[in-house]
Amino acid sequence: MSRTDILITPCGGVGTVLTFLPVGATAIVMNYWHTTLQTSVQMERNYYWNLEYLDIQFFPVLAEDYELTTDRPKCEKGPDDPFLEGQVRPTPLPALIQMLVL
Repeated sequence: MSRTDILITPCGGVGTVLTFLPVGATAIVMNYWHTTLQTSVQMERNYYWNLEYLDIQFFPVLAEDYELTTDRPKCEKGPDDPFLEGQVRPTPLPALIQMLVL
């Protein structure tokens, strides 16, 4: 991890490994599909935004991606979900890659 420049990771506990990236590295964190909002949202956005030494980007999950899952009923989010407040629309992956390359 100490020599990793770009890390692509799912959200959740696995994604916390990005805290071990070197200063200036980029982490692309996959979002999850929120069925109530009908949009892709970030799970640990408040935590990641406090890691000022990293460039954190979010990889959107589309409705088409979510519809293909087999555990869909178990991962539905309700209207009382604490992550409903303050969600922003993510930047699409092609735009993220273009920003990183330029």
